[in-house]
Amino acid sequence: MAIKIAVTNHKGGVGKTMTTFNLGAALAELGEKVLLIDSDGQCNLTMQSGANVEGASNLSTYLNDDDVEIKPVSINENLWIIPGSTALDEDAHNIELSIEDDINGATHYLADILKKIENSYNYILIDSAPGSGAILVNVIVAADKIQSCTAAYILIGQFAQFAARHVCPSMDSVVPLLFGQHNRACVCFVSAHTIHLYRATAFHRKTQIPVGLTYRAA
Repeated sequence: MAIKIAVTNHKGGVGKTMTTFNLGAALAELGEKVLLIDSDGQCNLTMQSGANVEGASNLSTYLNDDDVEIKPVSINENLWIIPGSTALDEDAHNIELSIEDDINGATHYLADILKKIENSYNYILIDSAPGSGAILVNVIVAADKIQSCTAAYILIGQFAQFAARHVCPSMDSVVPLLFGQHNRACVCFVSAHTIHLYRATAFHRKTQIPVGLTYRAA
């Protein structure tokens, strides 16, 4: 059964999408089967993933039709995504109306969807929209763990600590960095002979820099 992690914050621009995608890509790189879910009507996670979602069913489809077979879109061998949709904003309004009549059922729509597929993955990571509302309630109810992003400079440190403990304990060091224009974040997974540099703007574009040193965690 998958570990389900929701990445949340009522504020936009704090790195929710970056964290969701980067963590998912890191786990997939380590051989874990990872499903990303874009629950934001802005669909930034879907766009960042680079997946070909043309003609694919999305989260809104699954929320509105129980009979549709759930077919996540493949990003690479170990990474899949359920795309977002601009229709999610309207879905949130409809769910809010449903909560008035059936609070238990209407807050478990996403949880019920995940029950159908969670045994196929090791991790399910859910990117949430800023603000609050019925979709976010569904995300929180469906999740086992919640990662709340507070600010970019705090976020990248939290991600690095999580990665060091849970994602890549076999690595010698995990180094959070802020660099370049707009303080774009990246994370370095350092092994004995290679630095794996992951850029926040495009985690799937990995730059490997050979080094002749062995780095050790402090």
